[in-house]
Amino acid sequence: MGSFLKNQNGFTIVEIVAVLIILGIITAVAVSRVSFNSPDLAAQAEAIKAHVRYAQTRAMATDLDTANTPTWGIQTNAAGTAYWLYDRNNNRVLLPGAEATTITLASLGLTSMTPFNISFNDWGEPFRNNAILAADLPISINDGSDSEQFTITARTGFIP
Repeated sequence: MGSFLKNQNGFTIVEIVAVLIILGIITAVAVSRVSFNSPDLAAQAEAIKAHVRYAQTRAMATDLDTANTPTWGIQTNAAGTAYWLYDRNNNRVLLPGAEATTITLASLGLTSMTPFNISFNDWGEPFRNNAILAADLPISINDGSDSEQFTITARTGFIP
């Protein structure tokens, strides 16, 4: 009987507790990084961010030497249910891949977003109401049950 107890292989309680703690930490990190929003909402939010970046790129490609004058921008209607790209003459311009100059959120499966009007100068700086954007501009996009947010960074126009 004595040799039987000496040859038993197994785990100590300390080893089991250590493994459980590590698994708990990994699970907590994984759950905190998961987005519970629908993938369609996230994809549409990325598309809208790309359109804002496109307006900024067009402005930076416009070499008018007008650092204090915005040249290209994106604007929503007052209800936040549609948006469009516009040039320095306030003409609506087709966005890449769009069939019309005005994009309605309903056609994208969205309900609304924060109304905004943002334009950019040839340095890519964001403007709002003909003044450089002094504070970050948060934009919320909704699909009825969930929402996705992004921010246009003040002074630089960076969109993380």
